[in-house]
Amino acid sequence: MDAIRLPERDLAELLIVAARCADERSAGPRAVGHLLDVVTRVVPCELAVWSWYHLHPRRELRTVAGGSRRAEVRGRVLRPAGVVSELVMELSHEVDDMSIVILMRERAAPFDEHDRLVMRLLRPHVDAALRPFVHPRPVVSRRELDVLRLVGAGLTNAQVARRLGIAEATVAKHLEHVFARTGARSRAQAVAMCAELIEDH
Repeated sequence: MDAIRLPERDLAELLIVAARCADERSAGPRAVGHLLDVVTRVVPCELAVWSWYHLHPRRELRTVAGGSRRAEVRGRVLRPAGVVSELVMELSHEVDDMSIVILMRERAAPFDEHDRLVMRLLRPHVDAALRPFVHPRPVVSRRELDVLRLVGAGLTNAQVARRLGIAEATVAKHLEHVFARTGARSRAQAVAMCAELIEDH
């Protein structure tokens, strides 16, 4: 694999913006646009677009564009006229989701192997920056975290109820609320999705 040489200033700015985007307090389309602008400097192109969509049960698409054209669009993403080359970066996503960054060139030479290597290098940082926008930390009460912590330790609902001094039906209701807020389909998945919160609790 060829060595990748990036200007230190561009790489430093990309890492700073990625860290800022990952901080939920500064989340917003402007932060995403700034991140995409940095990407277009590291991998030169006329347009960079990030698209996230949820396939089921609700159809939802969120697209933010950066680069020489600025736009925030909701709707279907179509290839603009005049685009001669595209480079796609697939980001991590849930089973029913898709999250991708697309770089497009109109006038420059088509993307080459070096551009693909650079995108591979940038992927973990871009992924970490954009993930909180579509998978924010779930809102879970302190009591629900108590329940999840014990469930994660392998206790049954009855054992959790005895340990916390509440009814077994109350434990089930807490888990039901967590499932509704996180989209988890099982106790194990709920614990995994709230692992950070349980750790911080």
